[in-house]
Amino acid sequence: MGSLLGLTGQGTYNYMDHQRMKRLQAAPQNSESSFKQFLQSSWSPVKMLSKEDYAKILNDKLLAVEAEIALVEEEIELLKKRGPESKGSNGASNPR
Repeated sequence: MGSLLGLTGQGTYNYMDHQRMKRLQAAPQNSESSFKQFLQSSWSPVKMLSKEDYAKILNDKLLAVEAEIALVEEEIELLKKRGPESKGSNGASNPR
């Protein structure tokens, strides 16, 4: 039963692919546009970005890094303020 389903599915895919290839051959395209079409297809693992999209992604990442730096700096300031208190309240010395 599984073999029949696989055969039917593969036959359907081959037929649809053959129809698509006939349409592509009927309308000639240059190699750049076919490459762009490949990148824009839904099953392609790679996505083509415009300069604006790329700049937006980089700005988002930069904002995330700056926010993380600000949080770390706040934590450092808190540790500096609590530093002398926490060493004495522990009872044990921490040699470094």
